[in-house]
Amino acid sequence: MGCDFRKLPALVFEPKDRTRKTEFSVFKAEDADKNTFVVFTNKNMGEFLLHEISNFDYIVQLRGKFTNDDVLNLMDGIRKFPEVVMCLEVPLKKIKSKERLSYEEEKEVQKLLTPKKTRN
Repeated sequence: MGCDFRKLPALVFEPKDRTRKTEFSVFKAEDADKNTFVVFTNKNMGEFLLHEISNFDYIVQLRGKFTNDDVLNLMDGIRKFPEVVMCLEVPLKKIKSKERLSYEEEKEVQKLLTPKKTRN
């Protein structure tokens, strides 16, 4: 794909019953055109990030300007990996729980240059 992936902090969900947290690994890369590829693991300890596509181990989210040919070329490249059994494009409208793919990297908190003075 011509870009290097880096591991980001995990995407964490805490169930309502609070028995255990479920974490899904996240990886990110950018190409020369500043298009972004975000890869999520879809399975962890019997839980799924997206239940609608529970037969997939990984989800690749594309952010940027991609033509249909770009997407087809990417999918062809992914299929060349011997470990890949299936690679499909899933339209976003078919995903009911797409909000689970909302991942924003944490931004560093800026420190104040001078602390505020408090009145006594």
